[in-house]
Amino acid sequence: MWKGLITDAFPDAPVGSFHWAPVFLEPMDGSGERIAFAVVAYDAAGWSYVQATLSQARLECMYGVRAAAILGLIELAKDSLALHMESRRSLEGWIPPFGGCHVGVTRASLAETPRDAAELGAKLVASLWKPEAGNLMDQRVSKSAMDADQWLFQIRAEVINSNPAFEARFNREVRVKPGASPTRVGYLGERMAANFDALLPSNMTMRRQRAKSKLMDLQALRRQDQLLNTRHTYELMLWLPHGSMPEFTEQQIDQAHSAFLELEEFADREDLRVCSMYEPVQAAARILQAEAA
Repeated sequence: MWKGLITDAFPDAPVGSFHWAPVFLEPMDGSGERIAFAVVAYDAAGWSYVQATLSQARLECMYGVRAAAILGLIELAKDSLALHMESRRSLEGWIPPFGGCHVGVTRASLAETPRDAAELGAKLVASLWKPEAGNLMDQRVSKSAMDADQWLFQIRAEVINSNPAFEARFNREVRVKPGASPTRVGYLGERMAANFDALLPSNMTMRRQRAKSKLMDLQALRRQDQLLNTRHTYELMLWLPHGSMPEFTEQQIDQAHSAFLELEEFADREDLRVCSMYEPVQAAARILQAEAA
């Protein structure tokens, strides 16, 4: 045993335990040729992240005019898998949206967040992934944009920074109907229930459907709570791009805002609330204010 070892010189080990698996595309179904286009990571509590590993530029070099079609398939599979994992279902239960899409071997790792675990997996299995060059989404969305996982993690961090006791209120499961499967709610407090999502201007149809599904979960929870008279606020907090973001066209931003108005109209009919935000500190402040009321 070494004497006088200065342990402070070593960084702390990651505290999270995750599993991750690569997701492969078989360009010619049945050929056996496979390319890793994503890595999914998740933990026992239900936190997950799907990391894309193929850039649009590399696809264009490899497939030329076919790149756009392949990119569309990859985005479809990535969004389908992310939605499946958000519902806290097992990775083994995911049904790919098209043939030639396969999940690889699952491995374990330590990391701080599911995103860190997914990026570690990408470094180990995806030779075409270069994080400094940007991944599939980074080619279309700059670092100023927010995906659903980032949005939730940053809101959670802001809330916990102000009140550490609220950590257990995030990513909670609740049964909204007798005999039904548990529903996962982004934040489940004493006076507020909230879900979170991001209306990025890509695959807008799927993103709109996912956001509406989260509203419907809040709707079912509110109807159950009416019997108990517990919570008073049920809210979907949406990250929404604004007009000064050069990575989005005016048409894309208009589509995102149109989807928001559609969701807002649905929420108004059901006595729910939908809010558009850009900074996680805004969402955290709403949560803390609601719980203090």
